[in-house]
Amino acid sequence: MNFALPSKGHKFENYLLPFELLFRNIYETSERDESLLYLKSKIKDCGLSSYRVYNKKDHRYENLSPEEYDAFLNLSKNQDIVIQKADKGNTVVLLDRLSYIKQMEELLSDKSKLKQVKNIFNQQHKVNKEIRHLLDIEVTIKSCLDDLLNNNYLSKEDYKLLKPCGSKPGIMYGLSKVHKFNSDTEEVPPFRPILSAIGTATYNLAKFIKPILKEYTSNEFTVRDSFSFCNEIQKQDSSLHMVSFDIKSLFTNIPLDETIDICVNRVFQNKRKIKGMLKRHFKQLLTHTMKSSCFVFNNIYYTQIDGVAMGSPLGPTFANLFLVYYEQIWLEKCPLQFKPKYYRRYVDDIFLMFE
Repeated sequence: MNFALPSKGHKFENYLLPFELLFRNIYETSERDESLLYLKSKIKDCGLSSYRVYNKKDHRYENLSPEEYDAFLNLSKNQDIVIQKADKGNTVVLLDRLSYIKQMEELLSDKSKLKQVKNIFNQQHKVNKEIRHLLDIEVTIKSCLDDLLNNNYLSKEDYKLLKPCGSKPGIMYGLSKVHKFNSDTEEVPPFRPILSAIGTATYNLAKFIKPILKEYTSNEFTVRDSFSFCNEIQKQDSSLHMVSFDIKSLFTNIPLDETIDICVNRVFQNKRKIKGMLKRHFKQLLTHTMKSSCFVFNNIYYTQIDGVAMGSPLGPTFANLFLVYYEQIWLEKCPLQFKPKYYRRYVDDIFLMFE
């Protein structure tokens, strides 16, 4: 549906051409990173919204006929189903709501990774337990930031940016892995849990820390993009055997305490201060960021006690930093008789070549 042209002309493709050329020019002269995706989305929104104003017509008729639009409205009001995009591919998936909730709750039942907030407080508390938990998170983070500000380890500008106020829990949802669905044996496809962390108490902290850690998330084995990998792989010995590995549930299996220590040690390896903070202050801030997450699914509140959630701003950063640290050790210690001749990794996908 993203690429459907309007059902009624008005030279739509010619109108959007300058917007497309604008993005293409920026793409060809810019570094490939996540900001490009954000920019692409903004340019697309600008083009579509201005097209609506230019033609003074109802946006619902751009991609869909009135009958199709009414059909989508009726589907969206059906409380017995869930409508979502698939985890991979531009596919729309319709799910039975009860089956979706049951499978997601099974994913969230791992007590080594998650804890339900309702078990944290005594029943004698008169304030809603979930609200109290969110307030406690805010108070803890504010107290840490106040201490850094009062001792001149944090600037007033950064303090205002990072101080949580009126925060809300993250929203957990699952995307269907239709590419792994076996309809003969499974009632619903497996799900990839995704966390929308925007507006949480730790969201701004995570965005603040992410650039500091970025330079430690890659090494000579990290693949930048498919284009560079394609160019590199063509130069390899074609007589070698190709193997691919995939790390199962990488994000949720990242050990938090160990990775926090790795992060802090790498950042302060040759530096005494970062953003005005000493090592102990940065570790305290990073620990709050990664261990104070709270999210809701089906009106039940959870807090993460280990692993990182997919969708957290620091999720890919933590996963990459952990693997960058260990793959260097693994490859150095690997016996020569089965050491790979070629090793490259992109997040949790690994490509190797052996004799």
